Amino acid sequence: MSNSENSKPGFFTWMKQSLGVRLVTLGILALILLIPLEFAKDLFQQRERYQRESVNEVGGKWGGEQIISGPILRIPYTYEVKEFSGWIPNFLF
Repeated sequence: MSNSENSKPGFFTWMKQSLGVRLVTLGILALILLIPLEFAKDLFQQRERYQRESVNEVGGKWGGEQIISGPILRIPYTYEVKEFSGWIPNFLF
């Protein structure tokens, strides 16, 4: 009787060898692992939003209009304009 029991594959042996069971198990595990992935995506989006808000807040307080002033050195000068009344070739224009 022990020979006939050993010759029949058991349920767990069938599950270990079945490709369909392996694929279904793999699919279920992949779907379960999507849950923590969504939590991580949400955390990243929150941190990105917090970073943008911080940059905008600091930029609004400290990055306003800037006025540069100081001593200005003014040196008076004159220049002459000479007119050229000669012929100018057309290819220069």
